[in-house]
Amino acid sequence: MSVVKKLSAKISTLKRGGVEFMMPTDVVMKTIDVLQSGDVETMGIYLSSDFICRGMAREALDKSRFLKAMDALLNAIPNWSYNVTNIEEKDDLVLLKAHVRGKNTRPLNLYFLGIEPVPQKGIRVSLPEELIEYSVKENKITSMKILLNGYASSIDALLEQLGVGVRELVSA
Repeated sequence: MSVVKKLSAKISTLKRGGVEFMMPTDVVMKTIDVLQSGDVETMGIYLSSDFICRGMAREALDKSRFLKAMDALLNAIPNWSYNVTNIEEKDDLVLLKAHVRGKNTRPLNLYFLGIEPVPQKGIRVSLPEELIEYSVKENKITSMKILLNGYASSIDALLEQLGVGVRELVSA
């Protein structure tokens, strides 16, 4: 059983004024579990309205663009898996290491990021391990920051593994 499933099975909640609050690590792990199941719409429930993601693309992504990117990634790589390790929580911050893996079985369409569609390659991808920092407030992830290993963004690392040069793809 993966670390994500083990932790998600043990969601801890507190009740404050009749409202259930999860611990920040539980919010993050539940969100990852929902995402890995392919349910991007439900994932959005765990993101605050002012959510921002840095490091996935070359520019920061708001909630709408982040969910659109995840939908495109999960469509192209349906067995997308974070392979989470080394989870730490301090106050409202959660740090974890993730090693994203999966098999590209459909075209990747990130046109809304200025990237031309990438045809299906049918290959397994394994991104470099990334340190990800989440900020959580009131059961919602407010920010996600992906600290990279030698790439401008996680998408750049993925495109390289798919054998596509980023300069070739970015629309003028």
